Amino acid sequence: MRRILVFACPVLALFFIDAPAFSSDPRTSFFQRFPNADLGVLKSEKEIWVGNDGRYRETVREKREMLNERSKERYSEVQVPYEPGKQVLSILDAMTTSPDGKVLSVEKNAMKDSHPYADYPAYDRTMVKTFTFPGTSPGALTEYAFSLQSDRVMLDGAFADSFMMHRIQPSLSASYTLHLSPGLNLKYRVLNPDKNLPVSFTSGKEGENSVLRWSTQNFGHVRYEPGMPPWGDLLPRLLLSTASDWSQCADWFLRLNGKNTEPTPVIKELAEKLTRGLTTPSDKTRAIYHWVVGNIRYVYVSMGFAGYETQSAEEILRDRYGDCKGGSSLLLALLKAAGIPACYAFLATNDQPKVVEDIPSMYQFNHCIVAVKQNQKEWLFLDSVGKTTRFGTLPSMDQGVKALVLDSKKPIFVSIPISNGRTEFSEEEREVSLDEKGDALVSVRRRFGGSEESGERGFYQARSPEQIKISFQKEALQYAAGSELLDFSLGDPRNLEKPFSCRFRYRARENAIRAGDILVFRVPGFSTGMYLFDPTERIHPVKAENGKYLERARITVPVGYRVRYLPKPLHLDSPFVSFKGNYRLEGNVVLFEALMEYKAADLAVADYRKTRELYLKRARFGKEMIVFEKRR
Repeated sequence: MRRILVFACPVLALFFIDAPAFSSDPRTSFFQRFPNADLGVLKSEKEIWVGNDGRYRETVREKREMLNERSKERYSEVQVPYEPGKQVLSILDAMTTSPDGKVLSVEKNAMKDSHPYADYPAYDRTMVKTFTFPGTSPGALTEYAFSLQSDRVMLDGAFADSFMMHRIQPSLSASYTLHLSPGLNLKYRVLNPDKNLPVSFTSGKEGENSVLRWSTQNFGHVRYEPGMPPWGDLLPRLLLSTASDWSQCADWFLRLNGKNTEPTPVIKELAEKLTRGLTTPSDKTRAIYHWVVGNIRYVYVSMGFAGYETQSAEEILRDRYGDCKGGSSLLLALLKAAGIPACYAFLATNDQPKVVEDIPSMYQFNHCIVAVKQNQKEWLFLDSVGKTTRFGTLPSMDQGVKALVLDSKKPIFVSIPISNGRTEFSEEEREVSLDEKGDALVSVRRRFGGSEESGERGFYQARSPEQIKISFQKEALQYAAGSELLDFSLGDPRNLEKPFSCRFRYRARENAIRAGDILVFRVPGFSTGMYLFDPTERIHPVKAENGKYLERARITVPVGYRVRYLPKPLHLDSPFVSFKGNYRLEGNVVLFEALMEYKAADLAVADYRKTRELYLKRARFGKEMIVFEKRR
């Protein structure tokens, strides 16, 4: 959806992170140490030749062992992206060696070329070569090699790449070799080094060329945990670039796309129509933003030079679809026509590795948005992909990262803040009327802000009226078995001008437990938030939610009853999150309130156990019972 990975070599680097590799021999004893792994990587090699004339060639070799049935289902197919006309792809080898030693080659006629964007002519510039290994089974070895040659490197003479030195699956060896022509100055870093499994480095000469090699071996399986940071921020990763600075990167991009944001007569006419009668820059920006996100369909483009070359604003307007750069180009052209200064901004969304500022490379980014200048220090960011995000807020994926703003004077990095509880929130209020039989009439009202609101809008936008009704019925049933949905209503999820909210009512039979003269009742729908804290221990930090989550309930005491017991208040606090829960009686109504407020975006491993205990106390609090007894 929101990716713009470029140039086949960086794309493949990411592809191989998710699709590791394997093998057998003395290696078998190594792989047997990791019963949860699916694949064993025998060898992962990448070799690059970069000329000072802009020509580029790479060779990739992979050898793997299928460790179980899961790996057969997940890793039997390989996809190699490339761009005809700019790159020449050659499959050098592809075969399976069965456990009994039989070699099965992948036949040429079993290799298929396809257009991933055939439905979108504006982006139909890339191809994917796909092939499937024959005869895969547990214990089988698969291996392949390909070369990719290009007539130019990405930044008009500057080379950039990234390579995962360690995989999420166990790996016997991985290496990256770079042949660099004279006159090219390389910047590189090995990120997230592992002191127990260091990355070795050697350098030498091959004629006039420099030859640099990084390698590592015997790296074990990495456990997945919910809410963990991206793999690229945890595992050793090599990042390289010969670009002199970020200005070279920005100049290259603007040479490709700067003309695409020029307002044509058609663009000017639309801008005038959208801003007619509006006087402030903020109101004009809001009107333009809401029109673009509401009328331009998003197309995900992830590979090849098409990942950075966008269509003109007028073409995007004509076709009514575009990738994140296309939507940004149209936004910029309309803003420029309305006299509002703005520029492109690039970022790595927060599910991607953090940007390393001292290695200039456009490859580090996977998303493009728009930055609108407010004053000398402040910027307003707009995301054309935010189809459900109201003006003034950003999708959660854009928050908490640094954006490279392509300012006309000089590109600068600007930190995008994380929304706080004023803009990022979820509130739910319930009115509960209990009768003496324990039946309950429950009315639920919800309002949201920020990415919470955006998520709710997206959920309802994608569903028909009947599906929406079913979703409310399911919610009622989750609160109490046998519940009957009575009615529901919601705002227009496509109208970004107004806050979004919803409500529904249901009747729950025997929602309270009866025991003689006693009724025992639990507040329905209280969320525990334990999904991040199931494991007793963690080895990775937690990237959690942000904002404020408030739940309230008003429970009318049944006629003829009084309150015998109310749960005690619970106040919990930590550097990561705070929680306040309280029950109190006012007249014949029990008032319940629970507030969860996040203070930090990341939870360190050292603080995990203490925070988990906080969540367990919160979960137990949610199971507390109110006890009513009959008046005598």
